[in-house]
Amino acid sequence: MRTNEITRIRYTRATSIGEGEVGDVTERDIIPTFIPLTNIKAIDVTGFPREAQEDVAALLREYTEYYRQRAEAIFNFEDWLEHTRGPGAEVKPLNWRTFKLENIEILKE
Repeated sequence: MRTNEITRIRYTRATSIGEGEVGDVTERDIIPTFIPLTNIKAIDVTGFPREAQEDVAALLREYTEYYRQRAEAIFNFEDWLEHTRGPGAEVKPLNWRTFKLENIEILKE
């Protein structure tokens, strides 16, 4: 499964959270916008003196705040579409949904 690419899935919705009860099973065509990974991305500061580790952490926090502020000014997909393609360019009402990875069976990518 890849972000921004059409994928056909079979999705099993849980009806009783924590009890493992199986709910509706549907086949859907989705375009994943975010796929959580089993890995983390990190800066490895092993071997840095403690003060240098703290400096890198402080710089990263500062960068994260800068990134957050810049991201607030970014258009969402629907607004971007209207601004770049003009009024009336929207693609039907979009249904943004969240799917649990453990409940997905990929049928066709």
